[in-house]
Amino acid sequence: MQTFAAAPALYLLVQQIGGFGSAPRQFAYPLGIAIGADGRVAVTDTQSFWNPIVVNNRIQVFNADGTLAGVFGGPGAGDGQFDYPMGVAIDRNGRILVADSGNNRLQLFNADFTHVKTVGSAGNFDVLDPVNRDANGNYIGAAPTLDRFWFPTRVALKPGTRLNDPTDTAGLVAVVDNSNHRVVVLDAMLTPKFAFGTFGVDGNLLGNFEYPLGVGMDAERIYVADPENHRIQIFDLAGRPLAAFGSSGAQNTEGDLQAPRDVQPDGAGNLVVADTDRSRVLVLHPDPATPQSPRCRDLFAAQAAGRCAILATDGTWYDARVVGRFGRSDGEFVMPQAVAVDAAGRIAVADTVNHRFEVFNGANLRVRSATLSTSGPVISGQTVGVTLTVDNDGAFDLTVTPDVRAGLAGRLGAVSPATVPAGSSRDFALTFDTDDIGSLVFAAAAAAQPSAAGPVLRTSAIATTPLVVSPAPGPKMFVTVAADTALATPGTPINVDVRVKNTGSVPLSSIAGAIDVAPGGLVTLQSSAPMFEGPL
Repeated sequence: MQTFAAAPALYLLVQQIGGFGSAPRQFAYPLGIAIGADGRVAVTDTQSFWNPIVVNNRIQVFNADGTLAGVFGGPGAGDGQFDYPMGVAIDRNGRILVADSGNNRLQLFNADFTHVKTVGSAGNFDVLDPVNRDANGNYIGAAPTLDRFWFPTRVALKPGTRLNDPTDTAGLVAVVDNSNHRVVVLDAMLTPKFAFGTFGVDGNLLGNFEYPLGVGMDAERIYVADPENHRIQIFDLAGRPLAAFGSSGAQNTEGDLQAPRDVQPDGAGNLVVADTDRSRVLVLHPDPATPQSPRCRDLFAAQAAGRCAILATDGTWYDARVVGRFGRSDGEFVMPQAVAVDAAGRIAVADTVNHRFEVFNGANLRVRSATLSTSGPVISGQTVGVTLTVDNDGAFDLTVTPDVRAGLAGRLGAVSPATVPAGSSRDFALTFDTDDIGSLVFAAAAAAQPSAAGPVLRTSAIATTPLVVSPAPGPKMFVTVAADTALATPGTPINVDVRVKNTGSVPLSSIAGAIDVAPGGLVTLQSSAPMFEGPL
């Protein structure tokens, strides 16, 4: 059974590498990306087909700190050469598996970039290719086999897979066989086991694909990006369809995704989706209740909110964090084609048309608890202590400011912002002088701004246990004063509402009041009838 944790509330750019060209650290339309267990990032660097024509067809590998670890490959069809490589994966031992798309094969390399083996050859079983159809549209091509591919685009590994290790009997590799409209599953030795999927237009059936492109895998599921059907499909490890989301097709008319080209599960069980044609990345986790955020199809509303909701065919709602938007500035994308995640929560994005990749990490803050110094009851005028425990579950140190609201009138003591390091917790202690009477509940939240120019990170509020505030012994009043305007020109009347509440335990037979005005002015008393309030 899968366990899902909420995605971080905010993702911040921590690394950006690239620019158009053929020098190291430059790219021509990077299409695939992967992160290894040691933090190294591998990027498939392809080619430009128009001026200026740049043919890289290579893999660039970067250390976690952004330094270049190495470059290998180059144009060609020999071992160690590539023709439009689109997909890459890194196993637990650092071996690198490349989908050599234009050469219709896979190539495996050691962690030092030396070639290990080549798997697969060309096999055109595309039911849409005119060479495979007769005059009546019937398929007349060759019978499909598992050892041949027609433009394989992406590869994904079951967690823990050790490629080319004969002792790894549990390892699995999923290969998107794009133009054959299927996914081929191999073992750790890269021997084919089975295939699943068949051609289908407009998402009319689960398990149908039209030129699928991306794939991800965790310990229980295989996730396939089906961009022509505008959806992500979910399968078990045997290739049986379970659900889909995002499509405008017959089985799911929601339209929350637009040609998504990649999907990857993260270490916490969430899903990271490259929503390519909308130039954004979505981080999804299941929400047991219908989310209140806008739908992901509402592009501008979702962007403004920083989150959106997606409905799957099995009735599951997903709450999605929105990462990036269309553009060429830092943290923006133009047609991102691939995503990768690691156990530390980093998300790497192949920002294809900007010829670069960007790495993000999550900032997350939550109020774990809010407790009172007493369970009560207390009398009006007494001081109550409130303690907030705040958890920083993200990757950044945060300067946190508590935000506490009381349900009854009173005076909240000041509290200074404080730093909460990444991965740690901190208690904030506040005091509240009660003035009113009744049931007192505090709503406790917190806020932080991870970067000077970035958005503010706000937590959800949690409520304290109700506390009864009883009348004070002897006479006691609580007065509120409210004006109908905050600013007025000289000579303009201002209506002031004065409300008096007996918060003591003895009757008050009459009340006389006065209003001080600064820096000066004339107050006209419009009502001064004697009042009486008995003890409450």
